[in-house]
Amino acid sequence: MVRIILFGLAVVAAVAIALLFVVPRLIATDNLKEKALAEIEAATGYRVRVDGPVKLTVFPSLDLVARDVGIAQPQGDRAAEFVTANALRLDLRLGALLGGKVQMTEMTLIEPRIAAASAGRTRYGQARCGGRGA
Repeated sequence: MVRIILFGLAVVAAVAIALLFVVPRLIATDNLKEKALAEIEAATGYRVRVDGPVKLTVFPSLDLVARDVGIAQPQGDRAAEFVTANALRLDLRLGALLGGKVQMTEMTLIEPRIAAASAGRTRYGQARCGGRGA
């Protein structure tokens, strides 16, 4: 009896591990990427560029990871990007994803680079705050 229970648990564990590797390959990441970027732009007002590959990971959490990203004002061009990063990780809610929606719980920039302001003004025409040496 104990052998049957252990065998059943082993089968369940093997199926669960297999699903961790197979499920991300079955979901179209291009569609997820477009929905996620549209949600980011609607929520923040910033334009997000993704030039690298996009992949879905399920372990340790459900994430959409995009490589080579940049963030700019909506009307700006690529030269006006004020943040670039090696990657952007979006934590997704599984329940929403199963319902065909993209709902993010967290957005993380990995190795971000922030453009510096020049001559007392930012690239967007706002005066810098600060005192001496700022």
